[in-house]
Amino acid sequence: MAEIYADRENLKEKLENLNMEIRRELFSETFIKYLHDEYRDTDRREATALQQLDDHFHTYWAALPFGNSEKYEEKYKELERAMGAVKNLRKFEQLSVVTPADDQTEKRDGSKHNRCKICGERTPLFINNGKNLQHNLKPGERLCAVCYQKRCFEKKITDAFPSTAAVSLAYWINQTKTLCADQYEAYKKIWGDTADAAYSEQYLIRYNLRENRKNSSEEDRKRFELAQNRLNELEKALSDKLVSCEMEAEIKYRYYAIMAFDGDDMGKWISGQYFKKDEILKAQSELSQALGEYADWVKREIRKDQDFSGEKIGSIVYAGGEDLLALVPLKNLFLVMELLRSKFKEMVSDKVAGYTMDGRELTFSMGVVLAHYKTPLYYVLRMVRDMEKAAKQYRKEKNAVAMCLLKRSGEVLQAQFPWEAAAGEKSYITSYLNNILKDFRTNQESLNFIRKLHSEFEPVTIRKDEQVIEEFLIESEVNRLLQKSVQSKSITPEVKQNLFDNLCAFLKAVGSGNRQFVNFIFTLYICEFMRRSQNED
Repeated sequence: MAEIYADRENLKEKLENLNMEIRRELFSETFIKYLHDEYRDTDRREATALQQLDDHFHTYWAALPFGNSEKYEEKYKELERAMGAVKNLRKFEQLSVVTPADDQTEKRDGSKHNRCKICGERTPLFINNGKNLQHNLKPGERLCAVCYQKRCFEKKITDAFPSTAAVSLAYWINQTKTLCADQYEAYKKIWGDTADAAYSEQYLIRYNLRENRKNSSEEDRKRFELAQNRLNELEKALSDKLVSCEMEAEIKYRYYAIMAFDGDDMGKWISGQYFKKDEILKAQSELSQALGEYADWVKREIRKDQDFSGEKIGSIVYAGGEDLLALVPLKNLFLVMELLRSKFKEMVSDKVAGYTMDGRELTFSMGVVLAHYKTPLYYVLRMVRDMEKAAKQYRKEKNAVAMCLLKRSGEVLQAQFPWEAAAGEKSYITSYLNNILKDFRTNQESLNFIRKLHSEFEPVTIRKDEQVIEEFLIESEVNRLLQKSVQSKSITPEVKQNLFDNLCAFLKAVGSGNRQFVNFIFTLYICEFMRRSQNED
């Protein structure tokens, strides 16, 4: 946070009081509740635990005089350098507390040691040695108060957050719960009624039932066999309901999308470089408030329990205003992307537009990864960060999207494109992509169409010279191939015209050139992948 004080009197005292308020909030009941009460076995251990937590958090501050004749931008950079220098000089407190002898473990040389298993720095206070069993600890684990607090907090958040399988199957699960509620609840009860039951949404996929049955105990094998039969019955009941209600079946996706965005050039915006010189402070205050309101809106509106007929289904990992990480089902991916972008313009960019120089707009770049629910999450997170960087490097003005499809086969498809549509149009590219996705769902020959279009222009794209593929050539070939689909009755003339218009609008926004064509065609491959059911595994 940043504050500007009118006078320098008692500045140090004010900052120290601010530090006390921060620490009072950190050690409020809301914060401490994640620690299990078992550490309160002695007053000494309770005091040690609180001391470890207190020493872990540090508040840094820096202050500089600011005269009327000085330039704010230069003073801000000087203040940032001062803060960086202060943070480099990390302070620490020596903490030496010896736990009982039976809590100590033995090294190979026979000596004793008392160090947390995770951080290796602090004395362990939470120990599972067979004598003093504690929650959330594996056998033999020894954790300090800080690491144990993180463990409890992480478990609480993880338990409340949906699995990747749940995100992938979100729409199918909702349709099943709506039309076959009794059968669905009966299926879940196969694993028990308690909160510790082993049910997981991945057991709605037959492959997992088969695989888990192979190396299970006799009791669990019977449970998985029963689950396989019940799942078949559940899917049959759902199919019958859909026929009677004349509804379209939801795709039982095995893939989900994870997205991350970050504000473009936020350091320059925060320093006031893009604001009018005489309104920097007012603009910064407005920007800070707008970012906070946008973050609150995202966390309030984008939820897993939203109306499934709308565009707001998703699970927010974090939202800080100008940065976000979220998991979204494939069906409404483009809708969520467009909603986030349009609301950012409405709630943030437009709010500070009157303070900017040369009509500059505050934007963000987004990375999106489509991954199988069994793909290691650490790898998917690393890829989405790479995509976020790729979006920022796509062009000088940033304000772009980079998408990546990680197939189970090992194939990786990547594409980048700008957010905004072509000049003169007010919509975002994602609206075209969502329309293309809808039309692909009604066209079983869409993959064949993309492959033909790709093969016809691929020889040009792999040439070393910079021969540009003109837009009108691509549009002409798109029209010819779609017309063949009409003649073969794969699509209707109405769908053909609508698909042609959206493909041309997307192509126009992406631009001409070999690189742009590759982005165009790979995006179509990703859309085509999203429109169909995936294999069981």
